[in-house]
Amino acid sequence: MRLTVHIDDSLAGLLKRTAKESSQSVSSLVAQAVEYYLVQKRRKALGGKLLGIVGKAYVSSEALKLIEKGRGGDRA
Repeated sequence: MRLTVHIDDSLAGLLKRTAKESSQSVSSLVAQAVEYYLVQKRRKALGGKLLGIVGKAYVSSEALKLIEKGRGGDRA
């Protein structure tokens, strides 16, 4: 998928240097960074749901399903 993103010049410079240092293309580094961000955001949201359940004597099967769903799609 082709996507256009506008970023600050200093961030673009850092991105290019980091890509070069890690022998990656800028495109692959951006894709990797976006994927990492989205996975972490989902984990944080699921963690918040789980914390709402903690402390109860009974943990529902729905909570366990949420945990497994959160783990299932991780590639990072």
